[in-house]
Amino acid sequence: MTLLIASIGPALASSGSASAETDTVPPCPAASVGVDEYSFQGGAGSVNYLFRITREGNRSCSLHGYVHVSFVGVYGYGFEPLKNAQPLVVKQAENHGMDGNDFGGLAPGLSMPTVDLSSTKSTASLWIYGVDHSTSGPNGVASRCITSFEMRLQLPGDARSLVARLAPGQGFYFCGTVNVHPIVPGSSGSDPAKKPIFHFN
Repeated sequence: MTLLIASIGPALASSGSASAETDTVPPCPAASVGVDEYSFQGGAGSVNYLFRITREGNRSCSLHGYVHVSFVGVYGYGFEPLKNAQPLVVKQAENHGMDGNDFGGLAPGLSMPTVDLSSTKSTASLWIYGVDHSTSGPNGVASRCITSFEMRLQLPGDARSLVARLAPGQGFYFCGTVNVHPIVPGSSGSDPAKKPIFHFN
């Protein structure tokens, strides 16, 4: 399933719901949802992507936990079309809430929500973030950078992947670890939800 992703959505709608009854609503498979990039925030070397997940189809399903991301592209910096694009080895970290120049996640003390996509108007979201410049680690080795125009996203508990591409000319540029926040209800990527001005100022 290939998704062409829009650059920025017009407004944030908190239409998902967190459910405690995880055993009554089955997990969402890849074929049952659509994913789009809702916002991009970058500055001072940090890059943050907000992704929105909506239900497609007639059956309710739920999401709980973290997505797994992988990339197809090249090591270093490049431009589209990439030559010799390949699956890339990229470390992923799962972070509960904000710990630096990132956005979103869960407020301290909140447990991982289960988002019930009970209708086609229900929405879930998450932030993916990192840095776009190489840095040196404690061992003195510089972090490896990637250029990708294709991100593969696996939902919790599903082995299949959604393929996400940004608008033409836009790509994913990450150096080192790619950090992922948990899936939360609504479109702000935060629990509790934050107003649009928080992210779009």
